[in-house]
Amino acid sequence: MRAIFEQDNPAFLSTTALELLNARFSGRCMLPSLRQIWWFRSLPERHLVLILPLIISPILTKFELRLGVSTSLQVIIIAIESLAPAYGSLQDVYIYAAPRDHQMIEPVSTLLLKCNKLRNFHVDSPLSWTAFLHAAQLPNLERIIIRADTTAPPGTSLPTTMFPSVKSLDIKGVNMDSAWVQSLARIRPKSLRMLTLGFQSAVAGALLPEVFANLQVSGSHRTLSYLKITPNGHFNLNGTIIDLLTSLNQLAVLDISSTCDSDWCGYLLTDADIERLVKAAPKLGSLLLGGSSCTRPAGHTMKSLIAIAKHCKHLDHLTIHTNVEAIIARVFDLDGWREKPASEDPLRDFVDCPLRSITFNPCPIPREQQGETVFALTLLRLFPRLSGVEVFQMADEPDPQWELVQNFVTVYRRIRANIAETGEYVGLYHI
Repeated sequence: MRAIFEQDNPAFLSTTALELLNARFSGRCMLPSLRQIWWFRSLPERHLVLILPLIISPILTKFELRLGVSTSLQVIIIAIESLAPAYGSLQDVYIYAAPRDHQMIEPVSTLLLKCNKLRNFHVDSPLSWTAFLHAAQLPNLERIIIRADTTAPPGTSLPTTMFPSVKSLDIKGVNMDSAWVQSLARIRPKSLRMLTLGFQSAVAGALLPEVFANLQVSGSHRTLSYLKITPNGHFNLNGTIIDLLTSLNQLAVLDISSTCDSDWCGYLLTDADIERLVKAAPKLGSLLLGGSSCTRPAGHTMKSLIAIAKHCKHLDHLTIHTNVEAIIARVFDLDGWREKPASEDPLRDFVDCPLRSITFNPCPIPREQQGETVFALTLLRLFPRLSGVEVFQMADEPDPQWELVQNFVTVYRRIRANIAETGEYVGLYHI
């Protein structure tokens, strides 16, 4: 049996009816055979408090709670504590939009410590160190989100390996002490699929090499398909980081969300770095290198985009810093390739890249020689299925030249779509 609670459900009981039921069945379970609960949308907080104690059965296996943004902290804590009758049976716990408040540590940690059959635990909340260590040794745990905002006790001993069966691991920490860092370096799951690491940039130098070395020891470098790294602070995205990633040849999603500011830029990738990466991970469907950035042009040229177009035959979205001036200069160095036979076209081999959207940093576009038009045409030659070009905005007013690039790509896409509908698109494509 399962129960789904939604605000729009016309059969949902009134507050008065729930109060009567709560008084009548106090201390007893109304639905002793209930195994799954979904609680969606912003139902009245009073309903949550009244009904959960009546329906949490001792054989409940799945609990999913999607909170409203205004749900009070105390109501959420009451909801978590109401799961006590199901500690021995719960396997899947999902609490979305949980507040990252230290008052959540005790109830969430208790839940982890008591539930030894957990497979999936999605509660983005701080944990006690004891609960973290307990979770790291659960034999059936496949997915967990952990926020490392508490300090490990002095003299803490760590197990040799951690999270042996986990397939999806999301660990974030603003105040990671040495024990947290050491624990992350001991992650050796057998078949990891998804890994998210959020940490202070200062620990990256010691942490990342050990994490990826352990992935190779366990063999998870051959199964990992999703990797997201979100460093907090100044983080150098450089060739050393790329070297660590080249063993992950099954990656479908790579997201390194480092950011720059007005007086510092940590985006240090070269053409060679990009080429090494895309050659090593040919299955990439989404590649995000760096987040919002300063306006300094990147240290690579059109060779990076060519390498992506050549090797990424599954890529749908790309976020990358660029150097538009260097790209345009390279176009003019191709000595009239438009007049050459198709067999001599230097970009002819890249039409199979399925890329549909690109997000760039706000690099300046040269105004002379119709720079925005040349840049847009070059992108469309490299990525013929491109339908959208975005740019991180550094000011309130959008850059008119980047708007021209976006409009050019949009109009081109519409023209191609309209021609395709006439049944003559294939002939035009090979002109």
